[in-house]
Amino acid sequence: MLSTLLSNGSVWLAKNSSLEKGQCQASSKLTLGISPIDEELPINLSTGCFHEWTLQNKATSKGKNLWQPPFCVLLTVISHVVAHNPIFKNSIIAWVGDRCWLTPSFITSTLPLDTSCKILNKSIYLNPPTKAKRLWAAIEILRSHLASILVLDGSGFNFNSTRRLHLATTKATNLCLVMRPPWELNCHSVAQTRWRVSPLPSEKTNSKWCVELLRCKGIASPLTWAIYTDLISSSKKPHDTHDTYT
Repeated sequence: MLSTLLSNGSVWLAKNSSLEKGQCQASSKLTLGISPIDEELPINLSTGCFHEWTLQNKATSKGKNLWQPPFCVLLTVISHVVAHNPIFKNSIIAWVGDRCWLTPSFITSTLPLDTSCKILNKSIYLNPPTKAKRLWAAIEILRSHLASILVLDGSGFNFNSTRRLHLATTKATNLCLVMRPPWELNCHSVAQTRWRVSPLPSEKTNSKWCVELLRCKGIASPLTWAIYTDLISSSKKPHDTHDTYT
């Protein structure tokens, strides 16, 4: 019975994953796909750790039931990683927690059709009912190499939860992106980087966003960039109280 399931592809063998550690070490440093940030930072995203992202605006900051991740920037980063890193091209993207699920309509309206189809075909969606089960599901995914990219709802995680997640990522080769609500920005965490995205007034038809690197181990931060939703026309500005890293 098992041999039949394996032969028709119904059961996936972790040992056949392209994410085996030896194959991923050469591509452990990944870029965002946002040119002003990629040009300035020597390291943007790394595997073997996790990265926290927050959307800060009037709506998401008012109530715990209203917060959402920075979907536009998040989708750009994921599509860039999948398109430009061979080890991620044929692997799965796991979305854990319905708060961070990207709907098919949003994906297809934001990305070109062929790219959006690739993202959707690679995606699996999990919705554990509690934060403890979200953490457990994430750790199991990291340990199994089931997915090359893990997008996780990290709301409510305390410092010990982030330590457990960090220990799992150090032994994995996945790209782990953790979404946090804005009121948890000051919570203690062992994330490698912490990013905040917030809307800016735009003189164009495209929306404009402020992308801030609030923390990055080994790099002076915070740093700030202003980008448009098409992520093509963009401009950089230094943080109000800190010089831009060079």
